Amino acid sequence: MMTRGLILAILTFALLIIANLAVFGFLSFGVLSETLVREKLVNGLHEAERLMQEELGLDPLDGETAGLALSRQIAPRLRKFSFFVSVVILDRNGRVLHREKIRGDVVVGTNQNPPRPHPENKLGPSMIPVGTQSTNLPSDQQLALEYHPGLIEQEVATLRRDLNRKLTIAIVLSVVLLGLGLAYVIWAYRRNRELQEQATKADQMAYVGTLASGLAHEIRNPLNSMNMNVQLIQEELEERSVHDMEDLSDMLGATRKEIMRLERLVSSFLSYARPGDIELRPCSVNDLIQAVLQFLEPEIRKSGIVLKTNFDADLAKIPMDEAQMRQALLNIIQNSVQILKPGKVLEISTQAASGDKVHIKVSDNGPGISEPELKNIFKVFYSTRIGGTGLGLPIALRIAERHQGRIDVESRVGVGTTFTIALPKEAVAA
Repeated sequence: MMTRGLILAILTFALLIIANLAVFGFLSFGVLSETLVREKLVNGLHEAERLMQEELGLDPLDGETAGLALSRQIAPRLRKFSFFVSVVILDRNGRVLHREKIRGDVVVGTNQNPPRPHPENKLGPSMIPVGTQSTNLPSDQQLALEYHPGLIEQEVATLRRDLNRKLTIAIVLSVVLLGLGLAYVIWAYRRNRELQEQATKADQMAYVGTLASGLAHEIRNPLNSMNMNVQLIQEELEERSVHDMEDLSDMLGATRKEIMRLERLVSSFLSYARPGDIELRPCSVNDLIQAVLQFLEPEIRKSGIVLKTNFDADLAKIPMDEAQMRQALLNIIQNSVQILKPGKVLEISTQAASGDKVHIKVSDNGPGISEPELKNIFKVFYSTRIGGTGLGLPIALRIAERHQGRIDVESRVGVGTTFTIALPKEAVAA
């Protein structure tokens, strides 16, 4: 799996991206707020000047009441700008002479005659002058628009909230996409590791297979010669009835047993290192197990154990290499038979599992396997039994994997062990 450092690096990179988006949004919104305020005011001024020019073009104004009339004419047309409050006529000192209100259901004007200017009614920060170069306003009067800063801020705040919401959605989507990207990277990394391990294992097994073939050839020939010579010597001694040489005959018998054990070891190792090609054909799992048990029947009877079977009668045939699967079952069942003491129970069952698997279970109530040993039972040449080759279970696992299956083991010391062979119901491409 991925190293912790790599995962932390990816997460840190993702957090930096999110933080960068948040800071960028915060700074941008601050600048955007000021820009929008200025832009709204400028657009409002331009619109007011345009409307004023239109009104003057339609009905030129004269006299001292020109400002009052103009303010009343353009005030209704400025209602679309929510932040403009009133149209104001100022004197040359910036004091308010007349204020024509814009907001409300109706336009509310002031008295017909301009009020006397008051010193406190001067052009303040909430008023902006409108260009009057082409108007007939008296030279001592000026047109201005009174606006409400809070209304502008309210519009900007609404826009800011909308942008914040969109930024939040963008950040959430970014987090989701980054999460999906991280999950894909982890999956791709693990998948790549698995493929690399499979390729490495295949190369190693190819090398081991080549080596095993050479060793098997070099070892088998001398073993065969030795076995033939020992057998001839035993026959010669028996024909001559040499009773005084019983010790020699026993030694020759023991030697021959060791030669046969080495022969089996070489055969098992060669079977593991260079297994034959898989030839899948529809086979009955129940019939195959029955054949294996029939072959082991003398050994089972001699061991004194109790054999129980529980086969699923409705189990359909599944594609498998009968010869190789027979070897796998033989290795697992024989392994249990050799470990169990007289009176112990060996149970073999078959069942159709959920999904597309068929399960073959080999259970016993023997001594069980400790946790440390359980991690090593499928390793080549690992054996806790005296005289064991340590190849039976690795060969069984290799055969199951070549059928796109697996072998699971559950065991408790003093309780027993269960081997479960899971095989696909249908042929699976390797």
